[in-house]
Amino acid sequence: MRIRRGPYALEWRQTAVSRRRLLHAAVGAIGLLALGGGVCGCAGAPTRRVLPMASPSQSPAAQGGPARAPAAAREAEGNGRYANNDGVRIYYEVSGSGSDPPLLLYHGFGGSSAVWSNYGFTSAFSPHCRVICIDARGHGRSDKPHSAAAYSMEKRTGDVCAVLDAERIDRVNFMGYSNGGRSGFGMAQFHQDRLRTLIIGGASPRSPSQYDQEEMTAAAKILREQGVWAYLGAAYRSSPNADSIRAALERNDAEALACDREGLLTWDGMDSATVEVPTFLYVGGADGVLPQVQDAAARLANVELHVLPGLGHAAADGASAVPPLVLAFLQRQGIVRA
Repeated sequence: MRIRRGPYALEWRQTAVSRRRLLHAAVGAIGLLALGGGVCGCAGAPTRRVLPMASPSQSPAAQGGPARAPAAAREAEGNGRYANNDGVRIYYEVSGSGSDPPLLLYHGFGGSSAVWSNYGFTSAFSPHCRVICIDARGHGRSDKPHSAAAYSMEKRTGDVCAVLDAERIDRVNFMGYSNGGRSGFGMAQFHQDRLRTLIIGGASPRSPSQYDQEEMTAAAKILREQGVWAYLGAAYRSSPNADSIRAALERNDAEALACDREGLLTWDGMDSATVEVPTFLYVGGADGVLPQVQDAAARLANVELHVLPGLGHAAADGASAVPPLVLAFLQRQGIVRA
């Protein structure tokens, strides 16, 4: 892999990284709470690049390709909407112009669609894209089944397709972080024909059953027996906003989140070499998942990898450097205009 040196480029090191796995999984929501958002093919040769920050594009380009008919009637609730996937309602919100290229944002574990607005990502993207923020099943205002089988990768990616169908979108630019990033790799595995580009932060295509099974099983047990605060609260107890953070965390459905952990373990992962759409990966330089993201990038034919120096998993989630990098990537793909 060729690496272009710049202020965001890092030397790759093949060293063992201590994950502190349970805490690592828990702090995926820290940036969300700190901001008050609930809990948490281009032309030319394929490229593999680590790039410095580029200037964002300034105006949108219209989406191409035919639209698919919606599978079911769309429901509305206030500013939000619902799509239906086999009886499970998935909540989502839309901003930006309908004529702009669609960008779907999928949050991490414990979060909701609100986090993207709190990060400033929605306002950064909406002048250029039709932004669709969804609540993953088991989270936010989406339905919360109490069965691990309801949280398979096939179900998760089916939710995304249900939203696309409801909005009459054929292909989408998909952006997800952490748990949402895993669902992005799932989209490439099961529904790659619905993707125009893939933008993934803090996640790899490996199944957590290969490296995190004990920790995720333990997480489900803690969630059921002790509640959400016992599992996610360790990262926040010293915060001056601990009381409000705890209140936000405890609004989650602990059983649904436990089923989410167990359901994800049934996913076998996927081979990133099978991804054909242009892909953008970003990850914190201090994130324990960095070596896995590097391995995934090495197998991708058309990829840009951005390492954010010194940032851990939670800090990279809402990093202000991310939207300009993503918009510049979309500009290079001819999706948004300079």
